[in-house]
Amino acid sequence: MDNALRGARQPACIVAGAGPRLGLAIAERFAAEGFAAYPLSRTPERLSPRITALRASGLSIWPLGCDLADPDAIDTALRHVRQRHGFCDVLVYNGFGSGAGALEFDAETLIDDLRVNLGGALALVRETLEGMRSAGAGAMLFTGCSAATSALSSAIGQASLRVLVDYLVPKLKQSGIRAGIVTVSPSIVDDALYVQRAAQAYWDMFIASERAYTHDVRVEC
Repeated sequence: MDNALRGARQPACIVAGAGPRLGLAIAERFAAEGFAAYPLSRTPERLSPRITALRASGLSIWPLGCDLADPDAIDTALRHVRQRHGFCDVLVYNGFGSGAGALEFDAETLIDDLRVNLGGALALVRETLEGMRSAGAGAMLFTGCSAATSALSSAIGQASLRVLVDYLVPKLKQSGIRAGIVTVSPSIVDDALYVQRAAQAYWDMFIASERAYTHDVRVEC
């Protein structure tokens, strides 16, 4: 699949909701394969120390400030990527929940969580779809968490992403675009080796042959 993306232009990978662990590791993994990686973060300064070292090693990683609950911020980030690369080849979306349990959960929390987990995802899918369709290739990959059921808000957000992925898989396949979800463990917080294995799973999903491809992957501890 990646052969279709190699050419005069440098392919681009957007990692939305990027943090200093998994998000940045995914960006690093794609940058190591020649992509320009764009981690989108509401607080990009958290990524700066590691990104400085990665760029010094020759990797093309360019953080962008972006609140995934803000459609205008998403539009601004995507315009920047399109101006430099024409379109986005790979979209990775990391959603998150407030962590509220059932007794603390209310309608306002639900709306806030869905604005990020589903609203931000839909906005990025819409913004990147046309370019991928024109190229006849690309991937939209999402992050799930195996601990999502421990908090009601996270569970609803994760369920919404899974429904979105299940909807996208057949719709995008006819255009040569892959959709998939990688489910990770909460160990991602403090296990550096696990972070690297998880980041590899996104790359493996992207390059897998049609015969070997599965749209739902779980990275065990």
